Amino acid sequence: MGMSCCCEMRLVARAEASMCESVFPRFSKMLEDEKYKLAIGVMAKRQNINEWYNLVDFVFVRIYTEWRKPCKKFYAGKGPALVDHPDVTPEMIAVWDVELCKCLEFAAERAQERGVKGWWTFRYDFLKSIGKTPPDKYK
Repeated sequence: MGMSCCCEMRLVARAEASMCESVFPRFSKMLEDEKYKLAIGVMAKRQNINEWYNLVDFVFVRIYTEWRKPCKKFYAGKGPALVDHPDVTPEMIAVWDVELCKCLEFAAERAQERGVKGWWTFRYDFLKSIGKTPPDKYK
């Protein structure tokens, strides 16, 4: 069964820098593949993707929601990029890069299924699949 999408993903090009740009090399490379962009589009069909400077930032803050506010602060010029954040280590970035790649694979699998449930169910199920305890399903 081929993947089809009834939504069109459009990211607004911005001159500002991304909070996560160049931080996740494997994840960024995978996002060059249309299969994964489409899969994220299917999972995020009701999300405002254009709220974020790029798809890397969008997926990162929508999976790791605790980073949403620091990302918004960075966009406003009031906070550091992820790599410069005092609470972030190179080891954390390496783990996130691997997990985000798994997220794309998970999204591609889920996008093939009928009755896609939406982003928050996807996030909940994904976090469970990688052995993390997901927060309340819709937080």
